[in-house]
Amino acid sequence: MGYSERAVVDLGLVEQHANYLLALGGVVKPPVSSNLISVFDTASRILVVVKPIAPLRGVVQRDPRGWSIVIDKGLPRGAKRFTLFHEGFHILLELGTIQIPGPEQYLEWLADAFAARVLMPRRWLVESVKKAGDINQLCATYQVSHRAINRRLKELDLCLSPWSTSERVL
Repeated sequence: MGYSERAVVDLGLVEQHANYLLALGGVVKPPVSSNLISVFDTASRILVVVKPIAPLRGVVQRDPRGWSIVIDKGLPRGAKRFTLFHEGFHILLELGTIQIPGPEQYLEWLADAFAARVLMPRRWLVESVKKAGDINQLCATYQVSHRAINRRLKELDLCLSPWSTSERVL
């Protein structure tokens, strides 16, 4: 299996896990609560700490009582939420809930893909784009950054309606 074929398979697995965790947490519409992180490891506590750690955006550590996710205080709210679920992916890898081998850079890319799929599931975003007036409305609905919503829309080859303030979201 080639690298691009493997990536497609791995992205499918990542999407399955994102959808499973949303269902497990009873999340049926945006925005996804940050409390969803608690279902990533129901046997241990997951403590979220926001403090200055720049240039890092986030880090996850295992401790005797469970997990600590540290997120950089300087990040905007949407970026903090994205980072939370990015780090949550690393918990799933550590636990063996998701088993995807690969180099660090590849796993970081998958962690971003996972966070996008948790915060902006395909089925929700397709419906939202049909109703959205502009990119700012989507950002507010999903509580994510412009960068995150733009990347996800581009990945799904979605654009806002022709009468919106943006011809195509890139």
